[in-house]
Amino acid sequence: GSRASTPPIQREGPRAPAATLRRFCCAMSPPEKWTEVKHRMVACMFSFICGYVDVVSVTRWKCFATMMTGNVVFFGRAWIGQNISNDMAKYYFAVIFAFSVGVVSYCYAEHRWPDRGASMAAAPFLAIWLV
Repeated sequence: GSRASTPPIQREGPRAPAATLRRFCCAMSPPEKWTEVKHRMVACMFSFICGYVDVVSVTRWKCFATMMTGNVVFFGRAWIGQNISNDMAKYYFAVIFAFSVGVVSYCYAEHRWPDRGASMAAAPFLAIWLV
């Protein structure tokens, strides 16, 4: 039997790389399926990054970067005084507070710039981090 040949890849316009990726990942699938695949890929990337960051932060700084439940438990233990200095209670409170400020900042940005708040708010933080 003969195989149908695929048309050559055209790189025109700003969406050409995304269209190419879509063609190879989800050949002949509806747009809804492609959206589902993109969401799954982004969720997996975020999960990987969060896991990696948590391991680094726990081994180096004895706190969780993405899991506030663990920090609340550590804060409670430090505050009650189970063999942890009171300075540690202040440390865990600061970590929890910084996380909360990040959540509030995101919510404000989404309210201020609907549908693009995350990228608008992330740009200054990324610039500060790079400097």
